[in-house]
Amino acid sequence: MPNRARVAVIALFICLVSSALLAQTTYYFKGDPADQANKVANDLASSTIGTATFDTSPPTGTAPVVQTGSQFTNEDYVGNPLGIYWSGPFSGTVSGVL
Repeated sequence: MPNRARVAVIALFICLVSSALLAQTTYYFKGDPADQANKVANDLASSTIGTATFDTSPPTGTAPVVQTGSQFTNEDYVGNPLGIYWSGPFSGTVSGVL
């Protein structure tokens, strides 16, 4: 293979790998003003862990929604009302800044 063709193949490979590595899915945190109260009223027996969610659709609300948490949160307790959390369907791995 001539050098020019080899360089073109390598350049194409780099472009394909770079775009595959850069392709990421963006998830958005969503909620409503009742999220804090719903989180505190959390009822694990009925599989309800609050109303703050996340998904791939951008939020449509105009005002920010705030959750508060405690420094004494047990991170091993899923849906801990002392913590700050969102719930939603997800599979795969997470890397980078969250």
